[in-house]
Amino acid sequence: MPLVGFVKDESIFPILNFVFIGYVFLIFFPRLKFTKTITLVIPCIYSALYLGLVVDWIKNNPDKTGTIDFSSLKGVINLFSDHAAVMAGWTHYIAFDLMVARFIIFDAQDVGISHFLVVPLVPLTLMLGPIGLFVYLILKTFRELGLSKSLYGLTLMLCSTMVIIIFIFPGSYHFAFPSISSAHKMNLENAYVNSPVKLPVTILTKYFNHPIVTAIHVIPAGLWSFIVPFQLIPQLRSKAPFFHRLSGYIMLSTVPFIVIGVGLIFIKKLDFEYDFPSHFSEPVSELGLSPFKDSFLFIRMFMGVIAIYFVVTALLALKYARAKNFQLHRKWIIRHIAAGIWVALQRWYLVFRYPTTLWTARAAFYDGVFIAIGITLSTAEFYLWFEDSHKISNVVHDDMKLKDT
Repeated sequence: MPLVGFVKDESIFPILNFVFIGYVFLIFFPRLKFTKTITLVIPCIYSALYLGLVVDWIKNNPDKTGTIDFSSLKGVINLFSDHAAVMAGWTHYIAFDLMVARFIIFDAQDVGISHFLVVPLVPLTLMLGPIGLFVYLILKTFRELGLSKSLYGLTLMLCSTMVIIIFIFPGSYHFAFPSISSAHKMNLENAYVNSPVKLPVTILTKYFNHPIVTAIHVIPAGLWSFIVPFQLIPQLRSKAPFFHRLSGYIMLSTVPFIVIGVGLIFIKKLDFEYDFPSHFSEPVSELGLSPFKDSFLFIRMFMGVIAIYFVVTALLALKYARAKNFQLHRKWIIRHIAAGIWVALQRWYLVFRYPTTLWTARAAFYDGVFIAIGITLSTAEFYLWFEDSHKISNVVHDDMKLKDT
């Protein structure tokens, strides 16, 4: 479609590549006098071009303007099957992503975040705009709140996720009670009919007719997730020590039940692989995280190791608490929480992966296990290292001040 009657879209498209000039200035010359102006002028020009493309499309397609449907995926697909609409949409993305990258760079300067930390977010924003912004906002939150408060916030979010999954929706705890489990199963199946996400409904209803597994594994896991955030509040430990100890004992008492429940899940073939029986012969990982031919056996063994680590860290946390060695107790309870909270992070990985086929859903479950465990365990170790390093640096600083006096 010609723009304003005489310039074709194909002639305009190469001009959009000038957007890279803005990214070059943001990455290599962020503090140059003219960088703010250049990186503002470029998206403004593209915004004006976008406006012209939209107006021209409306002018040349009066019969289609009343049928545009943004309320359904099908409607959006129909819109973007139009050559001119794709051109306008791409111009929109180009302009908007540069503005987002510009905001990240200059906002980081204002709040004192190192340029080297945000540089990787510029190409990330170019390719996957919202993800670049999301990562920056997390980084900024860490900067403003500090590492401890930021990680506590993430832990609270993950624990809340598990509590919601278990006790609200899909509400797996219902399957512990035969009198209400059938009705709950029917409600889940009805709610799933129009779901755009391609997951087997058994993912939600697998514990139906397994009340013992639900009672032994699911409900204790929900209780564990509910208590964890309270265990990490310093004010609660100092002002309500009895509540802290009691809730801590309750939390740790759920551990053997949770782990026994994992064993029952394996025995009764309730693990996720059995939700995809028709895909047993297909590759199990999208990311190459399948080092052995029998990936099913491998992930069961891996999960067994994590379950053992979950128990060992709980026992060591309990041991040092009873010995009143609270420094070591705190270290092992943090490791214990990391060994359990990965389940919620795996669910979030599944949400962001948004599988549209059964194979990608199966692969997302599999890959999500390794990604989530890797993130939670490594983050716990990094935090403990950071905390120890910070304490050591404070001690050295205090010693130097004493020597100066």
